[in-house]
Amino acid sequence: MAADTMVGRGESVAVQVPIERQVFEGQTADGGRSSRTRSGSKGARLSTQISIAGAGLLVFLPQDTHIGIFAERSARPRPRDALRGRMQQLTATTDGSAPGGFILRTNAEDASDDELADDIAYLRKAWAAIRAKGLAQPPGTLLHEDLNLAERVLR
Repeated sequence: MAADTMVGRGESVAVQVPIERQVFEGQTADGGRSSRTRSGSKGARLSTQISIAGAGLLVFLPQDTHIGIFAERSARPRPRDALRGRMQQLTATTDGSAPGGFILRTNAEDASDDELADDIAYLRKAWAAIRAKGLAQPPGTLLHEDLNLAERVLR
């Protein structure tokens, strides 16, 4: 909680203002993005985890190495393990660079290796462009912006 100071009758009193009233979902602050948990009961959180959405199959987490599966139909362990194994093979790098982490969306379960590989290549190329722009631009410059709703629907 942050403290604000209230002054009354010649005295000052520190008042604690909950973070939920200071940071709102989707608000950005110094490279972080606020979000709420799925249940919404824990209030606002600030995250500096970068995630880049692909063409509908994957989400890239360049600072992570985890492969997660967000596929409700894949509740059975065996298909999830097979899908995770496919992704580990597809994301392996030969140049020693960090592979990054990925979250597979529900529709990635039925995707071919070529479709997944194309999305992986696209996301890594997008991240490389964002990093290059970040090195060339002054602090505070917008480096990447998600597509608007109409563009996401067409994607």
